[in-house]
Amino acid sequence: MSFTVSSIYIYPVKSLAGFSVTEAAVTAKGFEHDRRWMLVDKAG
Repeated sequence: MSFTVSSIYIYPVKSLAGFSVTEAAVTAKGFEHDRRWMLVDKAG
């Protein structure tokens, strides 16, 4: 069985717009810079 990756998107801020990349470094936490930040209000 083989797979083909057709696109990779990085989302630095969770649930906001991401951007397409041609390559991405993989770390122990997933793609580097992917979903590392989250915006919250005072209520959490």
